[in-house]
Amino acid sequence: MFTINQNNIGTFSTDREYLNSDELTICGIDVIPTMFIRNKNIKRLDIRDAQIISAEAFIDLYNLELVQFDNNLLKIGYQAFANAYNLKKVVWGENIKEINCFQGSGLIDITLPESIEDIGSSFQGCKELQNIVLNNNITVLNEMLFYDDYSLKTLDVSPNLSVIEDNVFVNCKSLYKIKIIGDDNSSLDDCHSLAEIGSQAFYGTKAFTVNLAIPN
Repeated sequence: MFTINQNNIGTFSTDREYLNSDELTICGIDVIPTMFIRNKNIKRLDIRDAQIISAEAFIDLYNLELVQFDNNLLKIGYQAFANAYNLKKVVWGENIKEINCFQGSGLIDITLPESIEDIGSSFQGCKELQNIVLNNNITVLNEMLFYDDYSLKTLDVSPNLSVIEDNVFVNCKSLYKIKIIGDDNSSLDDCHSLAEIGSQAFYGTKAFTVNLAIPN
């Protein structure tokens, strides 16, 4: 395991131990910069103390399998973990508010913590993603959120879901169930606060049909 902190943040990239390590711990750094792209060895990543992870900070870590955050983390920037094809497990902190980060990753099943309020287009192009549970605070599904998620089968959403933006579920060919968190017998029809469905939101969803009365 290799540890990066304030003392070696400027020199770690040429350290032989870092280059050969498959486990990485980052600690004592408030804002993690875009300095870790395309490391082919890292499989496990433990992030401590950081409040923000910058956009594309860990993009193209193809062999990353697990990432762990602590309770200090508040925000993960755009495509920070994009193209982590082998990523299967995320251990969340309790205070994270905003993410936009897992595009093209290998996640299969994921449950988001209640603290998250904005997920951007975090799961666009996650072709192995099958099941996802959002939380009660996420009331908007952002544009292209699940675009090209061919394997997505089920989605649990907030009963207060209000907006599904453009192209959210494009080509989600396996999607057959959207239900309210905690109610297995519910459906999207039971989201009575849903006021807007964007253009082509469900384009290419073969197994899922929408029959909603959206108020004017």
